[in-house]
Amino acid sequence: MAVPITVILVGSTRKFSTVKKTLIFAFFLLGAAPRGYAQTLDAELARLKTNLALVVYSGAVEERSLWSPRSDYVACRVMGKWIGVSLHNLALTPDRWHGKRVGLLKSSAAPHELSADELSLFRAASEVQPILIRTRAGTRYALQPEGEGSVLVATRADGQIRRLWSSGGEPCYSLSLSPDEKYLACLGERSGLLLTKIE
Repeated sequence: MAVPITVILVGSTRKFSTVKKTLIFAFFLLGAAPRGYAQTLDAELARLKTNLALVVYSGAVEERSLWSPRSDYVACRVMGKWIGVSLHNLALTPDRWHGKRVGLLKSSAAPHELSADELSLFRAASEVQPILIRTRAGTRYALQPEGEGSVLVATRADGQIRRLWSSGGEPCYSLSLSPDEKYLACLGERSGLLLTKIE
């Protein structure tokens, strides 16, 4: 059964300032996506013409993110509870994250608290590194410091380097690569769980 979580935000969800927002958390309500509209994450990002999605906007996301073995769910811990979010049945709304276009989770089908068995499977399927992770093809993704924030840099096996994004003044950490190597997850200190499509 899905466990509803509600997040009450004091302040605008569209403004990412360098001052830590005051957040009051009870539960984060994630209802089912509207019938006839819900899409996969790939489809929603293509519709919004972006490769970034904030699937849990919350300063209370803790520790790290985890992936399901089939990369169809991503999970994070909010106030001590591991919550799984479906990436195959969701709706995103356009927003901005430090000047960049981003899809902000509007709704997702059947978010739920992970059972102990599910959590064990997610942990086994997930590689989590603080700031550097490598794909099977040899591309390295690194969170590098930039001012008070972070920049995500990709370095291919042939030495080609590309900046994917900068977080403004927000520290980001805890990289996690999806098992299918299509998405990279990280945590923003104030923003929560951010997914970057890398393929």
